Amino acid sequence: MISELEFSRKLRKSLVGFKAYNFQRVEGNPGVPDLYLTKKGCAAGLWLELKVLRVGEGRIKFQPNQSRWLSGCWKDGGASAVLVAVRGDLLWLVEGSEACELEASRKLQNGPPKGCESLIELPSTGLRSIGSNLEIILEARL
Repeated sequence: MISELEFSRKLRKSLVGFKAYNFQRVEGNPGVPDLYLTKKGCAAGLWLELKVLRVGEGRIKFQPNQSRWLSGCWKDGGASAVLVAVRGDLLWLVEGSEACELEASRKLQNGPPKGCESLIELPSTGLRSIGSNLEIILEARL
């Protein structure tokens, strides 16, 4: 299973075709999402938290207050999302508004959380198509 750093690198490589966007990895700020994606020429961007759900784990682990930060960003009109690599073969993309529901979910080894209405499920080979889904979230919030 990949680490969050490896996941970030794979995601960045898969988004090479999205030249209108800048990707910044955010380090050293507890609770702040891993990546900030901005559209060139636009001040607003998308905060993206990367998570890896390993085989046998029943829940996604967030840093203290991280899910509330993502939800609060969304409620205040910002764009935020959580991208989860699941067992190496699936990706879940969830709007930041539902980060607290995602964190509270248990038994995720049995499938996606029931309370997350915004969840998009893709095969991990769909990393290339994730860019268009991120773009949809960002454009909708601008």
